Amino acid sequence: DGKKKTYYYHPREQEFVDQVTLNLLKKAVCLNKNLEGLPFSFRALKVSNKDAKIIYYRDFVIKGWLGIYEIEGDPRLLKLAYSAGLGAKNSQGFGMIDVIKEKDDASENNKNWDSHG
Repeated sequence: DGKKKTYYYHPREQEFVDQVTLNLLKKAVCLNKNLEGLPFSFRALKVSNKDAKIIYYRDFVIKGWLGIYEIEGDPRLLKLAYSAGLGAKNSQGFGMIDVIKEKDDASENNKNWDSHG
């Protein structure tokens, strides 16, 4: 039919993690911060297919994911993720996260996050 199709990765796929990480580093560059090489990890803890949300925005279909994720890393990257959101389409409201629990060591580097799409 000639229409472009976009494949949306599942949060448990490595490509999803890679894209989230790369996007976060690009946001840092836009803010004139070089945070490349700093520790950062992203892992889906509680995500199922029912957490997938399909949104129609203009002429595009966008798939977002709710769920509970574990994010660890340098406090500067964690702060940026919290402030700017994770992934793409943040200005449309995607990628918002909340801290729901810090790990027992109470370190700024270890937090669990709830995604709001």
